[in-house]
Amino acid sequence: MGSKAEINEAFDQKDHIHERHKVLKKDSDVLLTNLKFLEENTRKIQKSFEDERTALRKLSEEHRAANEIRQKAYIEWTELRSEPSKKNEYFFRYRDDQNAAEIFKANGDINGLKSHCNSQLKVIGDGGDPNGHYDKDDHQ
Repeated sequence: MGSKAEINEAFDQKDHIHERHKVLKKDSDVLLTNLKFLEENTRKIQKSFEDERTALRKLSEEHRAANEIRQKAYIEWTELRSEPSKKNEYFFRYRDDQNAAEIFKANGDINGLKSHCNSQLKVIGDGGDPNGHYDKDDHQ
């Protein structure tokens, strides 16, 4: 065995080691508590992030759908906007043709009237376009 001084020193070291162990254990417990708190916060933040990402995806899909509807509405609007001018063109063409028929009738030109009527039948057969361009979408 060792001397009494060595034994006292060993007991002092043991007490010092024991005290140091208590301090380290306390620090470890504090760090473990902090770790658990941070892990819980991380889970909450990740959940919030996923919720926000899901909401963003949903909004993006809604935006895409709304944009498609807007584009279709714009196309329809431009088509409708051009419709009065087409109707106006058809009206004046009809009026001019009616006036020509009245002139043929007033002059007693039966052959001219027949020729005019035949040309009108040809126009109708071509889809209503005197230039012979038939657009089936316009006449459905």
